[in-house]
Amino acid sequence: MARPEFEELSAGEEAWDATINDNFSKVFTTPFPLPRVADVGDLPTADEYEHCLVVVVSDGTLRFSDGTDWLGVTLESVPTPTPTPTPTPTP
Repeated sequence: MARPEFEELSAGEEAWDATINDNFSKVFTTPFPLPRVADVGDLPTADEYEHCLVVVVSDGTLRFSDGTDWLGVTLESVPTPTPTPTPTPTP
């Protein structure tokens, strides 16, 4: 699913609207940090966090709440391609 588009609040109508726009802008344009727990036993109940992600530090796993359980998310390591050098034209 693509990240939703950011729609700014009408700036200048309230004292707090510029701050809210700045904070929302960061959510839409930068990597988003995930909450961390030390161990699987420290996870909150899944029903309180349906459709949320959390990182379990002890085993380095990412967990997703389906509203009933915390499911492990399988991540695949993808190698970064090595850039191909541009050939130098010969005169």
